[in-house]
Amino acid sequence: MRSILEPAASRRALSEPTALPRRELRKTLVASKTAKSDVIYFASFCKNFLQCRRKSATMIARNGESPKTLASVLVDRIRADIVSRVLPPGSKLRLRELSARYETGINPLREALARLAAVGLVLVEDQRGFRVAPVSMHDLEDLTRVKRQIYAIALRASIERGDVAWEARVIAAHHELARVTPSKPGSAVADEAAFEQYHRRFHTALIEACDSPWLMHFHDVLYEQSLRYHGQAMQHGDTWRDSLREHRAIMKAVLARDADAAVKLFNEHVGLTTDFLAHVRGLSP
Repeated sequence: MRSILEPAASRRALSEPTALPRRELRKTLVASKTAKSDVIYFASFCKNFLQCRRKSATMIARNGESPKTLASVLVDRIRADIVSRVLPPGSKLRLRELSARYETGINPLREALARLAAVGLVLVEDQRGFRVAPVSMHDLEDLTRVKRQIYAIALRASIERGDVAWEARVIAAHHELARVTPSKPGSAVADEAAFEQYHRRFHTALIEACDSPWLMHFHDVLYEQSLRYHGQAMQHGDTWRDSLREHRAIMKAVLARDADAAVKLFNEHVGLTTDFLAHVRGLSP
């Protein structure tokens, strides 16, 4: 505590703020306002950024999906064109033409084609690039035979090990599929893309309780191969079968834990496409 005996002028100088020149004071005030504006802007930016992140995370969690890379998007687009035969079986896949078609660079295109080659939809030829895998009656019959064997093992294991939650997923997957399946036999499928999506989800749900990543992997590879033949059969409509009845019968057998009946119904279900293409429309040997 300073003595009250100090001169008044000295005490006043110590208690009052130091005077600044008017020009310096103006610069200080302008700088202060600018800094405050920058802080407000940055705070607003952070708030909007976090809101967008939360919104994106919510949408991803709601849809059960993860953000897709460019290569993943290309895989979906090229796969769809192979299945629909826009890219015909056996056709040469020229990178420059595909780059222009899908409006993308060469590197993500190579990655997408490599992924499709891993599941057999595309062939890699030494020094010659990529080609769409060919189709043939022999390949379809071999594919159908192996698919029946692998799926039977997975389906029996899934029926044995599946719990109530698994049953609920099977019922939900069947409901989704039934919503896009024609209710009357002989009617064409209105939305082929939606039907294929829910068809795959249903057949995957049936065996997902098998507790075998290898069986699930083999199923995925075989299903990818089947898509080429599904697409060819769908081009002629779905008027030659009663898909709604077939899938409902398989679901009922699975929920009844009747493995023999479920496998038998699945084998018949898969065989219909093979028989149709073999005897009605035909494929090259």
